[in-house]
Amino acid sequence: MESYIVARTDKIGDLVLSLPVAEAIKDSNSAARVTFVVSPVTMDLARACPFIDDVIPYEESGTSPHRITRLAREMRKRKPGVGICLRPTFRVALAMVLAGISTRAGTAYRYYSALFNRPVREHRRFAERHELEYNLGILAAVLKIKDRPYLPRIVVPEASKLYARKALAERGLVEKGFVIVHPGSAKSARNLPPAAYARVADAIEADLRVRVLVTAGKDQADIVAEMDSHRKTRSLALVCAPTLLDLVGVIGAARLFISGSTGPMHLASAVGTPTLSFFSPVRSCSPRRWQPTGSHTRIIMPPVAECPTCIGRRCEYYDCMQRIDPNEVILAVKSSLEISA
Repeated sequence: MESYIVARTDKIGDLVLSLPVAEAIKDSNSAARVTFVVSPVTMDLARACPFIDDVIPYEESGTSPHRITRLAREMRKRKPGVGICLRPTFRVALAMVLAGISTRAGTAYRYYSALFNRPVREHRRFAERHELEYNLGILAAVLKIKDRPYLPRIVVPEASKLYARKALAERGLVEKGFVIVHPGSAKSARNLPPAAYARVADAIEADLRVRVLVTAGKDQADIVAEMDSHRKTRSLALVCAPTLLDLVGVIGAARLFISGSTGPMHLASAVGTPTLSFFSPVRSCSPRRWQPTGSHTRIIMPPVAECPTCIGRRCEYYDCMQRIDPNEVILAVKSSLEISA
């Protein structure tokens, strides 16, 4: 039985868009054993993917060399023949070498790329393809992939479904009877300001007669509070669900998920919830690379040209995200709700 180690140790959205790699491996070799190396934050998500057999949690922060040897030891226990480094980091690449993995795939353009004997020559920063395609491209360096679409899949456990039903009932909401507005982000991409999300939430409730649930992650209560300072009514909110899969359970019950380009947006698409997403014109944040993968997705961007990088207040279009027309947003929400009805 061939054993694969797949490493993706960064954020929620990054991991979600890496999950199809596991399915592609199983599709080409049903007897293969797939282990993902992930951040402790995303560990439960990886375990909820039906194509992943095992998970190794690994925290990138910290400088102790013993952490690399411990990771190598954990890898070696799985007796892997193939290592796939989807997020290029020196520590994970070195751990694969120390673990004795004979076939190692990763990017060709890092100072440590000599640690990969199956280098992949692509620059992701140009955002010429979707992140999911980049991930499958690294797998293709070691395995012939079947020619069919692969999309992220997460199976929500019953305990998280139960939490979602209870949380919604406590707020007077029913499944598919509400819209989620998620104003926060990890700040890796420009987002609408809380005041704009407040206008969207007010319009959905007043004009479309659909209830809104505002969701937020850990340390994002201040964003909800700022949003509320601009709202006509206090938001019905869920701040920091007990677990990430509990949040996924709630998202899966919504008619529509509205947010910037953020990890929970990808969670929504992975469980089939339609999305309406705000993207900035910065090339590295482009929807070409990061748009959600679901069948019912809408993207709204400010009416400015794509830029190679954000220069903040020095830009003549700053803040470009505030150039998004609120009327365009409401029309998009209405159209999305008609599809999901």
